[in-house]
Amino acid sequence: MKKYFLNYLVIAALVVAAALNGCQPEDGKDGATGPAGAQGAAGPAGPTGPAGPTGPEGPEGPEGQEGQEGIPGNAGVVMYTYGSVTFSSATVYRMEDLKYSDVENYLIYAYYRAGGVWYPVPGIGYNLLFTVQYLLNETLDGKGVCGLFIALFQPGTLTVYGPAVTFDAFRIIVVPIPEGNITQMSVKPAIDYDNYAEVATYYGLPE
Repeated sequence: MKKYFLNYLVIAALVVAAALNGCQPEDGKDGATGPAGAQGAAGPAGPTGPAGPTGPEGPEGPEGQEGQEGIPGNAGVVMYTYGSVTFSSATVYRMEDLKYSDVENYLIYAYYRAGGVWYPVPGIGYNLLFTVQYLLNETLDGKGVCGLFIALFQPGTLTVYGPAVTFDAFRIIVVPIPEGNITQMSVKPAIDYDNYAEVATYYGLPE
């Protein structure tokens, strides 16, 4: 009995060993590659690199168009100055050195002073009760002299203003038009001609 039991154990051990050796599975083939995963977030930007070298200087551009020549300072500008005068309705200021036949070659500006203030002519009166108008014409003495004739009117009308008025001073500025300028407007600088101080400064005249 004992012998059979030992044989049984040997046989059982051999069976188990055979089973273990014979049933060992072989390695299978590799499976297919799985899909790629989602792309990760971008990393932070790197530091800015150093500036590159300065490139060569470009070629010089073409020369621009020459600008129009301006008025040469106060060259040839003449100012006539007159003292105080009191008058009614009209008066005249003579420009002895200016012939009426030549007046189209000049720009002419006139101003009167009252109460320490310079007013442009033509323009409103210093008391707002009249307007001052002027006309350039030949004086009546037959000498061909250009005169600036002043007339006073009630504002907004052609009715003569009769009461006496006083101009403490009167000035006429005569500016020659440079040769080659067809119209007077083409030579006027960009200043306020109603402002005597500004005009005087521009042309270098006394205030």
